[in-house]
Amino acid sequence: MLACPITLLLLPALALAQSPLGLDDAVERALRHHPAHRAGTLAVDAAQAGVDRAGSAWLPRVQAVGSVAARGPLPSLVIDTGITPPGAAGPLVIDRELGQRHTASLSLEVGWRALDLGGARSALQAAAEAGVRAAEHDARGRDADLAWAVRQSYAAAAWFDALVQVTDQGIATATQAVTDAKAREAAGMGAAVGVAAAHSRLADLQARRAEAQAGQVQARATLAVLVGEPVEPRDPLDALAGAAPQAEAAVPPTVAAARAAAQATALQRDAVDATFWPTLDLQASGGWADPRTFVETESGLTWQVGARLVLPLFDGDQRRRHVRQLDLQRQGLEAGADAAAAQAEASRAEADARLAAARTTVTAAQARVQAAQTYLAAARAALGAGTTTRLDQQRAEDGLDAARLGVAKAHFDAARAWADRLRVDGVSR
Repeated sequence: MLACPITLLLLPALALAQSPLGLDDAVERALRHHPAHRAGTLAVDAAQAGVDRAGSAWLPRVQAVGSVAARGPLPSLVIDTGITPPGAAGPLVIDRELGQRHTASLSLEVGWRALDLGGARSALQAAAEAGVRAAEHDARGRDADLAWAVRQSYAAAAWFDALVQVTDQGIATATQAVTDAKAREAAGMGAAVGVAAAHSRLADLQARRAEAQAGQVQARATLAVLVGEPVEPRDPLDALAGAAPQAEAAVPPTVAAARAAAQATALQRDAVDATFWPTLDLQASGGWADPRTFVETESGLTWQVGARLVLPLFDGDQRRRHVRQLDLQRQGLEAGADAAAAQAEASRAEADARLAAARTTVTAAQARVQAAQTYLAAARAALGAGTTTRLDQQRAEDGLDAARLGVAKAHFDAARAWADRLRVDGVSR
């Protein structure tokens, strides 16, 4: 596929302000620039805020309360004195309402849970801390995914750079072949079909170079989006695969995050279960009230201190059902962690096998390049001596081009396999 006009127009724009950048530096810049890293960091901060919130359950609660009300009927106090005043029809009876119809108050109330026999607060705080660990592992996975995308895009850009380089070598060889074919035809030692064949091969290579340039633009554009600026790969393709993986691999972030989430759910379950146990709250309040008491009509200061012991007996079976729900959630998370571990092990083994195969292919391809160079030199000498045909030389040229492409492709496969292995292990830097 030839480069489209829009792609070709993008070439000068992407070339501007490009700075040579190594793979590790590109990953580092992406981790500073890309919103995926910031999202993971904010998730960890939010989880840490949850720990702070859970820790505040140990602090007392203070609130200011104001109220106004009207009430009725008011209670009455009726006293039969048994005394009959002179001229009265009967004994003297005292009948009056107690308090007043309209009331107002302003008070400061303090409450503190002094005793939590079930340990619900401790369990909730531990669950929040486990949630922080889950968020940290999830953020590590986000960073690893971002670093993997950068490594893959960087390897693709380096691959197209190598493809252009190999194709340029082939074009140089094909151009010389066209010159030689024309010279042989002029000397009466070759036919026009040989010149046409040489031109055809040159045209094929030029078309492949145009496609490779289009791939360069696309790969670098993707890399620029990830890194946050135009990038010119500095590291060659053969330097992108790291050393052999270590025997002890890191726990994949997907597995670690699922296990931490399962632990947090188990602790939440303990906190819910602990609500069955009694709690003791200390309470105190003081303020101004009008009337001061229900039997008075004067306003004044009031105070009250006390304790409240609560023993739950029946809550409509809410606690037991909530505990069962959290048990099932924990079991699901643990099963998910086991599945993620199995998947990671399979992916790790596959990446290691691809990496080993690519490195073996590199050695074999490099040997083929040397053999193809020897074969091409011999074919050129034989063609000059008239002991072979142009077709043999073209086969030698095709073989050398294929061998060079094989070396580049093997390095590309190794770089991609290495990136996959780092992603499985959750390695970003």
